[in-house]
Amino acid sequence: MSIIGVTPIWDDDKESIWMLPGYLEGIRNAGGTPIILPLTTENNEIRRIFDICDGFLFTGGHDVNPKLYNEQPFPNLISTCEKRDTMEMALLRLAIQYNKSVLGICRGIQFINAALDDDVLLLLSEKLGIEKDNLFALDSDELREKQDALFAEACTPSMFGGNKMVLISNAG
Repeated sequence: MSIIGVTPIWDDDKESIWMLPGYLEGIRNAGGTPIILPLTTENNEIRRIFDICDGFLFTGGHDVNPKLYNEQPFPNLISTCEKRDTMEMALLRLAIQYNKSVLGICRGIQFINAALDDDVLLLLSEKLGIEKDNLFALDSDELREKQDALFAEACTPSMFGGNKMVLISNAG
């Protein structure tokens, strides 16, 4: 059973981490064991976390800091979490270096895309068998069903071979 590290969502008002249960349920339904990660920028701690996990789920949440992709903050930027950006960058670099799986959902996809400087292979439409332009025409239950199936498949070593980065978003 794969151990999947789940990056936490930060609550600015309560100054604490939290998690949407659906992320954890999806991992369990796919046969994995989810672990909600602490929010840290300590390199030694990040490395220990990385070594424990077989793969990672980068969750939704704050906006990705525009500095990450060499842009200025835009007018409708809500809030960012620099500590989370730093942690996810370290985990992503290690995952690529050591060939571990990464799944991005919503903000997670945006982060991966920004971190890789837009050099991302979007496999979603191909793997779901849906034309790219029709992805957002699905109702949310149908898309969630397809996402769950894709996530379960992504947890198997043979799906993509090597590094596995699955990008899923409900944002339009």
